[in-house]
Amino acid sequence: MRFAIEKKELLQSVQHLASVAPAKNASPILTNYLIAADAATGMVKITTSDLDITVVVEFAAAVSEDGIIAVSAKHFNEIINYMPEAMINFWRHDELLMIQCAKIDFNLLIADHTLFPVVPEVNLEKAINIDAQLFNRMISKTSFAVSTDVNRAVLTGVCWKILEKEHLMAATDGRKVAEIKVKNAKLRSPAETDADSEENIFSAANGENIEKIIPVKTLSFLQKIFDNSAKEVKVLLEGSKVIFSYDKYVVFSQVIEQKYPEYQKAFVTDLQNQFVIDKNSLHNAIRRVALVAPDD
Repeated sequence: MRFAIEKKELLQSVQHLASVAPAKNASPILTNYLIAADAATGMVKITTSDLDITVVVEFAAAVSEDGIIAVSAKHFNEIINYMPEAMINFWRHDELLMIQCAKIDFNLLIADHTLFPVVPEVNLEKAINIDAQLFNRMISKTSFAVSTDVNRAVLTGVCWKILEKEHLMAATDGRKVAEIKVKNAKLRSPAETDADSEENIFSAANGENIEKIIPVKTLSFLQKIFDNSAKEVKVLLEGSKVIFSYDKYVVFSQVIEQKYPEYQKAFVTDLQNQFVIDKNSLHNAIRRVALVAPDD
């Protein structure tokens, strides 16, 4: 295996992968990146996984020799970060990955790549095309409300419902609740111009209401890689998994297979007294009060 790429271009592709690769794991191979280079296409593919979430990023490079290896994700990230802004060369020599940039050289031990979990090929023909910017906004409006209590696993994810006329996201930790609803017509991808695009979002779910609980780690990663230049995200629902294709990333995620609680009871609809207040004034007042509020 041999390829070369500018540091800036490589860093743009791999800088967020560290949040997925576990520093420690019962399966040591998962602390590694799986790196595959294809000379025919001039593409390099890097895969990271903790089994609950798997991320594949593919980018162009000057590939002169095919190959596939597994190397420490932690060491790979640290080495790339401290390289100068120049072309970085990678090649395999026996059981080492050689990394060279300017007059700097590193050698990394290679792990057995055959132990890495197999990532299936993805057919996105039946994927839902969704407006990336609006989808990111839905995540932002709900993910802050998830629970961090691992003993209440169902509350550590965001409930995503695909209904006939709208998409809904909701999250709660038992004390606060967040919910956002978006009409299918607004959530459709900007590339969708046909009159049936609203129905296509629903029909992609076989014309049935669907409810999936997406782990917040998955949604947080999608937010990290969000880029205004990418207009749509493709979503494929497959049983206990959901697959997101966004720009040069493909994200595989397990869903939380539990029934989400009836959080709607927290919303009181018959309030007799209402008031209108300037958002910034309220925000500043809350921040001042929070200075002396107990941490718990």
